[in-house]
Amino acid sequence: MSTQGNAASNVVVVSSQTMFAELLCEAVDSQEDLNPAGFAVTIESAVALCAGAAPDAVVVDGTLPDGDGLDAAERILTVVPSARIILLTTGPAHDVLSRTQESAGCSR
Repeated sequence: MSTQGNAASNVVVVSSQTMFAELLCEAVDSQEDLNPAGFAVTIESAVALCAGAAPDAVVVDGTLPDGDGLDAAERILTVVPSARIILLTTGPAHDVLSRTQESAGCSR
């Protein structure tokens, strides 16, 4: 938590790897200005968590059991439009990378 009187930024982690999600939440918690708001392992559970937690940022795995990270980001942004999305992956499929660039207005 922030000792400066400023509210800590809430962060949600979305990953199909539970151990990784827990470790990332611990890393977030170790930062003075960040607060782990929880983690989810599917898009459905992520949307529900984000609707309740209203996170400032969401770290999303590129591959999830019920879709890809971009699918998750699009769904999360429908319930928390102000959330910042961080897409984290070891190597996305080229179609996901292309869709991400298009949705963010990036060019190659």
